[in-house]
Amino acid sequence: ILAEIIRRLDGGKRTYRQILEEDILHPLGMRDTSLGLRADLAGRRVPIRARGWSEGMMPPEMLEAFNDILDEKAEIPAAGAFSTASDYYRFAEMLRRGG
Repeated sequence: ILAEIIRRLDGGKRTYRQILEEDILHPLGMRDTSLGLRADLAGRRVPIRARGWSEGMMPPEMLEAFNDILDEKAEIPAAGAFSTASDYYRFAEMLRRGG
């Protein structure tokens, strides 16, 4: 819901993915992060594997199904981001500095 609110407040001309890339990822230099699996990052993807198989917010089978549905076209703000530890650090550092 928050992604749709952001998209509408932006005027509805850009997708949430574009807003994320243009307003957050690129300015922070987060070149290895994307919403949906960009083709250039696909070879570095680590598959999702559910361990323990206990019920949580989502059944384990659904979590592992993301391996098949999260491709370059997927735009799922709550579960479709791909990143690296170094890019995640950049984002956390931005927050730590009050950004």
